[in-house]
Amino acid sequence: ILRPVEMPAEQKQRYVAELNRAQNMNGDDQDGRAVILSILHALRDISDHPYIPDRRIESYSADELISTSAKLRALMAILDEIRQRDEKVLLYADRKETQKMLVKILKEQYGIRSPIINGDTPAGAQVSKSQQTRQEIIHQFQQKSGFHALVLSPLAAGFGFNITGANHVVHYSRHWNPAKEQQATDRVHRI
Repeated sequence: ILRPVEMPAEQKQRYVAELNRAQNMNGDDQDGRAVILSILHALRDISDHPYIPDRRIESYSADELISTSAKLRALMAILDEIRQRDEKVLLYADRKETQKMLVKILKEQYGIRSPIINGDTPAGAQVSKSQQTRQEIIHQFQQKSGFHALVLSPLAAGFGFNITGANHVVHYSRHWNPAKEQQATDRVHRI
């Protein structure tokens, strides 16, 4: 479901600056491909949030983060609807900085403490008492009643577990491989 939201001024300014950088590149440059790739990555980061390229997410409140990101504004409207229904949601983001930002937003806006399931989360045996395995996190998520959210990497979600306790999926940042993204979405719909 597409919900167009205009970029706030700061986000738009950073996005346009990256586009201008791309247009002003010298085509004869040996490192041209690397520069173009870095610009594409920067545009993706800025689309998630304009502060991600600077790694400044932790120094801002949830309200400040939401007010400077079109994507976060749209996400908040979706989460508010899910909360009104008292249901659960999986939030997929492929970059760790974005995952951390989503956890911060969930905690400050809704009082939800969401662990992250990504490549750092043990798949099998518990490494330490302070770090849960993927299956332990999923089990706790499914046992909770009412509104709740879980933040995941679409790649970590491809390892065969089922999360039937959620009935909503939001891909905050899209994976380049649609098959991986569909596989992540299917975690919810398996019984």
